[in-house]
Amino acid sequence: MDIEKLVDDFFESLPCKADQPYPETEVEGQNLRYAKLLMDAYSDGEKAEMTAITQYMHHHLTIQNKEIANVELCIALIEMKHLEMLGDLIKKLGGNPKYRNSNKSWWDGGQVAYGDTTEFKLKLDIEAEKAAIEGYKTLISEIKDKHVITALQRILDDEIVHLNILMALYRKYFNR
Repeated sequence: MDIEKLVDDFFESLPCKADQPYPETEVEGQNLRYAKLLMDAYSDGEKAEMTAITQYMHHHLTIQNKEIANVELCIALIEMKHLEMLGDLIKKLGGNPKYRNSNKSWWDGGQVAYGDTTEFKLKLDIEAEKAAIEGYKTLISEIKDKHVITALQRILDDEIVHLNILMALYRKYFNR
């Protein structure tokens, strides 16, 4: 049994992602500056993948609306794929993918936007996706490695899908 293929196929089957397949994570060569830049997307604050995973999992577990809760879980799983891709890129660029930012401050659960109500949780998720989108656009503009840019663009495409899904859910249930 090829576990890696099963996992890859599973991620490709999830409905809360962009349609195109995920690229191989490759780099043109080691570059510690790029690795350091990616560390912030990996595990620094509201725009980081580690924060997104834990936030979406918390929301999945605490939202009573089954449709919204299931979307939260689906997005959390895609964010795990992003974390894996970033970690692999960081390693290949010569860095060490620990759960800390580029200034070596450790990630912690206090960076998660927990929220009290379903409406507020969706608002927090929408804002987090907007921050992630801006963060990935900035990274794409700062990094010149074509392989890293391809991976970041693919992650960005998912983040845009997530934002659109969350906004549609917000409109559906809170009509605002």
